[in-house]
Amino acid sequence: MWPSLWLLPRKRMQASELQQAKNPDLIASLEAYKRAAYLARQTAIQTNTEEPKQQEQV
Repeated sequence: MWPSLWLLPRKRMQASELQQAKNPDLIASLEAYKRAAYLARQTAIQTNTEEPKQQEQV
């Protein structure tokens, strides 16, 4: 039986790699993450909620 693909270790893509990707969804994903982060910060400000602390990157 094959292991689930999400269990396999993966390398994180750098922003420069995303910009050069062949898949247009990957290229757009970086900007989508930036928009989502911005909107989350704005919502936190409007609701007087603290931002979560940054996790250490491994």
